[in-house]
Amino acid sequence: MFHKLNIVTPTNSQLGLTTADELENTTILSGDADNDNKFRNAPRIPRNKIDPNDFQTYAIDNLQLDDAEIQELVIESAPSKPISPWKKTSEVPRWLVLIFTNFLIMLVIATFCVVFIYQKSQVGLDELCLTDSNCNSRVGLMCTAGKCSCSAAQFWNGRRCVSQRTFNRSCTSSSQCNSLIKLACMNVTISSYTDLLCWCSASQYWTGSECVDLKTFNETCSSNSECQFTDFLTCINGRCDCNSTQFWDYEYCENKRSYGSQCFSNYWCNNATAGLQCSTQLPTAGTCDCLTNQYWWTGNNTCMQQLSYNSPCSFDYQCLTNLSLSCSSSTSPSSCQCADNYWYNSTKCTPKFLSGATCSSSIQCDNTVSLSCNLTAQTCTCNESIYVWDGTQCVARRSIGGACSSNNDCLASQNLVCATTGVWNRTCACPTNYYWNTSTSLCVIKKLWYQPCASSYECYDGGYLSCQPNAALNTTVCDCTNYTDYWTGFLSNAYTDYCTPKINYGVPSFTCTSSYQCRDYNYITCNSGQCTCTTYQYWDGIMCEARLNYSYPCNSTSMCRNWASGPNLQCLTPPSGGSTTQCLCTSTQYYDYCLDRCYSAIGYQLSCSTSSCYATSMCDQTKSLSCISNICNCTNTQWWNTASCVAKGTYSASCTIGQNYQCQEYNLLSCIGSLCQCSSVMYWSSSSNYCLSKQSYNGACSSTNECLTAAGVGLTCTSGLCKCASGYAWSSALQQCSAVPG
Repeated sequence: MFHKLNIVTPTNSQLGLTTADELENTTILSGDADNDNKFRNAPRIPRNKIDPNDFQTYAIDNLQLDDAEIQELVIESAPSKPISPWKKTSEVPRWLVLIFTNFLIMLVIATFCVVFIYQKSQVGLDELCLTDSNCNSRVGLMCTAGKCSCSAAQFWNGRRCVSQRTFNRSCTSSSQCNSLIKLACMNVTISSYTDLLCWCSASQYWTGSECVDLKTFNETCSSNSECQFTDFLTCINGRCDCNSTQFWDYEYCENKRSYGSQCFSNYWCNNATAGLQCSTQLPTAGTCDCLTNQYWWTGNNTCMQQLSYNSPCSFDYQCLTNLSLSCSSSTSPSSCQCADNYWYNSTKCTPKFLSGATCSSSIQCDNTVSLSCNLTAQTCTCNESIYVWDGTQCVARRSIGGACSSNNDCLASQNLVCATTGVWNRTCACPTNYYWNTSTSLCVIKKLWYQPCASSYECYDGGYLSCQPNAALNTTVCDCTNYTDYWTGFLSNAYTDYCTPKINYGVPSFTCTSSYQCRDYNYITCNSGQCTCTTYQYWDGIMCEARLNYSYPCNSTSMCRNWASGPNLQCLTPPSGGSTTQCLCTSTQYYDYCLDRCYSAIGYQLSCSTSSCYATSMCDQTKSLSCISNICNCTNTQWWNTASCVAKGTYSASCTIGQNYQCQEYNLLSCIGSLCQCSSVMYWSSSSNYCLSKQSYNGACSSTNECLTAAGVGLTCTSGLCKCASGYAWSSALQQCSAVPG
């Protein structure tokens, strides 16, 4: 005979044995109160088909044996043997059995009552307690914070505590979900189907074992689901990041900002299509703006290159701001121009000069503060008769400082003191050796020699410095007020130095180290420790002058350019004579302007040439030669006397008989009787300096020598006409005067 038994083996020291017969009419209940009715209404399961697993579930849920192991055993009973007669005689009397049975029944009832009373002494869910023993442990309650409740990993299903559900399991409230892994009952939509499920909150994601917070900006990730999607983050290159059209604004991903929007870094701005960048960087807030030299054009919502000087424009922002240009309507059409207090210096708009600055035109001076260019001094100045420069503008003559009675009345932070003397008396002014710097609004120490300045008040006036234009530096610097002085500290530059008169020519007691110490305004320079002229200069008693060139008047050869390398001019009396000497070549030389030197003169009948380079002829002037047809020769008014050219003889000059070339043949003179004479039929006219033909009969005359007397003509000048003498008459046939018969 066989008997089937289901054995429950508890793990918490509770033991029990239940037969299959006892389970025949038992209903297996789930831990879910919602499903209890399903099991109550379900068909009875035949005993031979009861699943041991269902029994295990029942044991766990109803017998408080969470880890019980249930085994089904089949026990084979041995066959019954006949009872021996002697044993029959030893059977217990029935009355004794009845008494023992009643005792056992009473014992069971007593035990049941004890258990019932004990259970009645335990409290239920949410009732007050002191220890776990006060709570009904059969339904899984324990004492927590003074009340009976389920453990953190369980929830109350209406009858008892059961384990909380894991991820993606159905639920009706968050208490049914495992809070230890941060699950909550959420309304979840999957493939258009919505249901209540144990799920992570919106700010968390499921790792496979628990819910963890969604990752924020720049945290590592492996998929988009790990990133805070409500902040529009996605997993990019292993980190939660914004997409290329967005940026992280420290709270969420925001679309990159457009022109004029606030920003803290370049990546906040739309630089991909609009070319924008942030005007400042953290921690200062800026705005999305175009790059330097660009402007925002609303026509195509992008940054455009700014326009250069004189380019047509419509708005100021279109012009190059780094050149200080703005769109001006002063031109037609409007174009990029400098502001009123700027001028264009061919590269950019530069601030118009303030008082004391070097200028060549009034356009360079700041007319907005009433400055104009004094062309004589070449300095930007006020109209000094009615204005004075206060450091920033020309103002009506007045005190430039505030009224004061003591230093306490003035701003010590600006190094001001209350002046007690001079033009600043009783006004706030800078102390001695300080000046007012308009850029920093401070009194700063005055500048020493050769330091840049804008006005004389910046310079150390204790050393007699003032702001002077300096051509070499192309600016204005602090220099001695008098150009005849030099700064003693030009090598050291200290406030103990001062301006002193420059050294004159040839002072033996003074040794110079620089030409700056010498009277350079008189062109004196430092040569071998002495203030003298250079080799190419001479001292005229007042200043060093450049040595004189050819034909300049001179007093001594030291004044002439007479160095050996040329032109070696000498101070000589010119060939033309006179009392004024000149820088000339020697009498046997000629001067070539082009080659700037003297050359030996060419002799008689030698080859020569003519050029504008020559001051005189190449030919020897001591011999009065001239270059004629490329030969040194005498002119047509001269003749060669074997030593030099001499002037041809005029009327009555001596000559060699037969050598008519010695006379002025061009004046019709000939050598007659060792004298230059006119021919017999001509006379010498001193008024015309020429030989004229003698007059015939009745010709006009002023003296008898103007009338024909040769060949017996015998005419005389009578009453202004050539007539025959008394007793003679003119014979037309003979063309002479003939005696009148008698």
